[in-house]
Amino acid sequence: DVERSRGLGDVYKRQCENTLFCAIDPFEPMYPVETDVPGSFCPQYIRKMTKMSTQLTSWISQCILRETNLKQRTLVLRFFILFAEASYKLQNFNLLMEILGALGSSNLHRLKKTWKGLPPRKIAKFEFLSQLMDPARNFNAYRTCLHNAQGPTLPFLGLILTDITSVSYTHLTLPTKA
Repeated sequence: DVERSRGLGDVYKRQCENTLFCAIDPFEPMYPVETDVPGSFCPQYIRKMTKMSTQLTSWISQCILRETNLKQRTLVLRFFILFAEASYKLQNFNLLMEILGALGSSNLHRLKKTWKGLPPRKIAKFEFLSQLMDPARNFNAYRTCLHNAQGPTLPFLGLILTDITSVSYTHLTLPTKA
């Protein structure tokens, strides 16, 4: 458990998702990630959030896969389903998507005995959360949930970037940063 806690701390690099998300300039998503022009605007916080998301997803997968004991591996999987549920209740959809990305990966999907060891309620919860974040119909279920959310919410950054990319290709001009 201590090793896992240290791993999570390393992944987050002492920067909370909320802090990084709030630091994103409103124009940052509209500019290319890499640029060679000195003094040009560079979307540093989006890069940091994207890197952190990738590291967290990888870390979750590793936590589950490194357990050689079936019962222990099932308990770790159960923990991350509970973590996903807590993320949903806290309306942290970015973290929810990171967890679901790990749990839905092919490496973990193939662990049939591990999944069979879960209580039916946990499997149902995982399926509910997976359906909520399903990209079908342009993430319709998630967009509806986000629209109805009340209070602080951390949206799924990947979808925001996808939407902005889609709009920017439709309207090929980008505003200049003042």
